Amino acid sequence: MESWTLKWSKLIDLNLLSTLVTIPSSSGVYRLSYQSGDGNKYVFYVGQAENLNARMSQHLNQSETNICIKRMLSNNKCFVRYARVENRRVRDGAELFLHSHYAPSCNLTSPSGPQISINLE
Repeated sequence: MESWTLKWSKLIDLNLLSTLVTIPSSSGVYRLSYQSGDGNKYVFYVGQAENLNARMSQHLNQSETNICIKRMLSNNKCFVRYARVENRRVRDGAELFLHSHYAPSCNLTSPSGPQISINLE
């Protein structure tokens, strides 16, 4: 199995207005997490985008169509981590790996892609 090492961003607080300034307009994969009452962070959504900044804008907008994401963002302290990935095939595989690893509650469909492994940190 192919293995890729991605350079993950630091954890970015989605509740801060300055969040979008720190997210690039490049393509990549990302994971959304929330801080639970036990102090731990749990991933509730994984995805990929041609433009990470535009995709985060969509998630943070009131017109977000995924009700689960909308609820999580409005009821919890939430975070995003992303990794820039230009290669579409690697993005597909990385998204599939993240989905398989985290089994996120807000993903409505399972992604498809090649079987690859990636680092999570």
